[in-house]
Amino acid sequence: MKASSIGMRLPFWYTLIVGGFLLLQGTSTLLFRLVPALDKAFPLLLGTTHMIPIHSLLHITTGVLALAVIRWGGARGTWWYASDLEPFTRSWA
Repeated sequence: MKASSIGMRLPFWYTLIVGGFLLLQGTSTLLFRLVPALDKAFPLLLGTTHMIPIHSLLHITTGVLALAVIRWGGARGTWWYASDLEPFTRSWA
């Protein structure tokens, strides 16, 4: 495998991993905020992240956008997500 082909796939993998993690984190923390029994059963999640619902929704939106970019954006879309969108959303975190 050529180094150039590996470099071309890095934005795809970055978008997939970061988008999947953001979607997982956002849905789990929002679910734990909305269902107090879950928070009582496992208080470490919200105790560690201190997430508020609007921030969870930001993570969910960014994660869904990442999956949409992977599905319909192609190589150009994943490059856009990895280079432009993600640093922008991290500055809001």
